Amino acid sequence: MSKAKVTVHSEAPAPTETPTQTLIKEAVKETVVIDARGRKITLRKPDVLAQFRIIKAVGPEWSQNQVYMGAIMPIIFIAAIDGQAVFFPRSDQEVEAIIKQLGDEGLAAVLKGVTETWGQQADTNEAAADIKK
Repeated sequence: MSKAKVTVHSEAPAPTETPTQTLIKEAVKETVVIDARGRKITLRKPDVLAQFRIIKAVGPEWSQNQVYMGAIMPIIFIAAIDGQAVFFPRSDQEVEAIIKQLGDEGLAAVLKGVTETWGQQADTNEAAADIKK
């Protein structure tokens, strides 16, 4: 008969992260980018519902314009500018207000941050196209 081997650890092994914990951690992940004007723009990956909401906000005509949707999709990642919360746009006018607030410098920083942190912008464009089908 073989004898069982027992190993005694003086410290408990580090707990491993569960798949659920990994998903939650990724869902609340934020990154901060600084634009050419020195503004700190906080980005957070939106959930799939945000993609539906942006389509609803811009309306049926604009949501069918792939160039327009590709250009505005990065703004759904914006959580704050210089610590001030940016609320999700509910209309085309609110989308335009965010774009105006960001300007070229802010938009460039947001696009770079989204691409570097969460991958290619094309992923959000493809998801938006799938939603419209």
